[in-house]
Amino acid sequence: TVEPMTISTKIQRESRRRSRDPFDIFNDPFFSLGQQLEPMQVESPAVTLRVKPLPVTDVPPGFAGAVGTYKLRAYVDKPATKTNEAVTLTVQIDGVGNIKTLPEPAIMFPPDLEHYDPKSSEQIRRDQQRISGNKRFDYVVIARAPGDQVIPSITYVFFDPSSNTYSTVSTVPLTLSVEKGTGALTGIGIPVANKRGVESIATDIAYIKTRTDGF
Repeated sequence: TVEPMTISTKIQRESRRRSRDPFDIFNDPFFSLGQQLEPMQVESPAVTLRVKPLPVTDVPPGFAGAVGTYKLRAYVDKPATKTNEAVTLTVQIDGVGNIKTLPEPAIMFPPDLEHYDPKSSEQIRRDQQRISGNKRFDYVVIARAPGDQVIPSITYVFFDPSSNTYSTVSTVPLTLSVEKGTGALTGIGIPVANKRGVESIATDIAYIKTRTDGF
């Protein structure tokens, strides 16, 4: 139940009497053109929503809680690169639903593709009937070995309330052509651990500069 929303305001009412105090002439409603303000509280009715549970049968593997109707696509900013150079892999989910809370897709990266945690962003459109838009996940990947590096098909599972069923969408596999670069190769043939972006930790200490070298 969504509780009522209330506001406190004042309304004008016609005055039916005039002050009898001769020294209260300027407070006489006559000088307010027969109107006086009265406080009033206005509230909306409560709204009741009936929430259905998600089906617990026939739940596909990989379902992480996404509800809505979605499409999925993935692409890299350049199909060819060299070892130790960064490439951006973008996975974008478009559709109708709670865009902001869409979980990150599961991606099986090849062992020779070092990857970092994604940066996510949303574009949300709201109207009276629905919420729609898209959510992007941008991954920085670095090839550590030459050759064709294939990112397998990415799948995304969601519950579609319009059809009352679970659905799965997929992308096509992506091939990244990697040439040997000038830098030294690292981690060839060895699975590279997932890398995290820079994080702010130990924020209880802020170091102070004792001098300024100019601006």
